Amino acid sequence: MFPTYQTILCCHGLGPRAPDVLRHAFGLARAYGGKVVVVHSEEPVNPQIQRMLRRHLPSDTMRKAREDLRRESFDEISRQVREIPDGAGTTNLREVRVVEGAPAETLLEVAREVGADLIVMGAHRHTTIGELLLGSTAHRVAQRAPVPVFLVRLTE
Repeated sequence: MFPTYQTILCCHGLGPRAPDVLRHAFGLARAYGGKVVVVHSEEPVNPQIQRMLRRHLPSDTMRKAREDLRRESFDEISRQVREIPDGAGTTNLREVRVVEGAPAETLLEVAREVGADLIVMGAHRHTTIGELLLGSTAHRVAQRAPVPVFLVRLTE
């Protein structure tokens, strides 16, 4: 039996090459008749910086800043999805999520939550060995994912 990809998790990094990763995910969704869940993981602020900010900013201001950042990320991703050629972004989109946490762990958690059949993400090519070959997040996801991982090579 050949694989089918009904739920494709697309890991979005908000970098300049992120639209390339989106196009691959939506192209696969169109070919397989699947839906795409686009997820972006915001890394939490370093605990030391959090303590410093708490001393100088009211908690409401910090909460609002986090919400604003999440909303801006969501809006940018949604804009890029709408620009996918041939309306595939509209037809094949299931949802967009912006989550907070360590990227590899949160991406794998969302993949399990949504029942992803495939994970699509970008990977930078580096010249050293190990995790640097793929980037630490791509390496961790590829090593621990319960489903196939499609890596899109990102060039500078």
